[in-house]
Amino acid sequence: MKTFEIRATEYNGEQEYGIAKLVKADTFEEATQKARTFFSGWYSCQEDGESKTDDVDVFSFDCGCLIVSIQSVREINLEAWIAQQIELHTI
Repeated sequence: MKTFEIRATEYNGEQEYGIAKLVKADTFEEATQKARTFFSGWYSCQEDGESKTDDVDVFSFDCGCLIVSIQSVREINLEAWIAQQIELHTI
């Protein structure tokens, strides 16, 4: 089983937030499907997000006021991901 990093962006009409999650999967396709399942239910207090237009990686919540978009899925090892997170969060 491999480790994949999923990067997504949440737009709330005023700001956007970057999100990074890790997922274990055997293939890129499996990791992508896990990401779609996860982010389609990002707001658990509401109905599942509906995919917008023809893009299966963009989910709309609260009548389009909140949008979550999967930006990338890439294979990564845990050590590299931790080093990247430390670098991003170090002043």
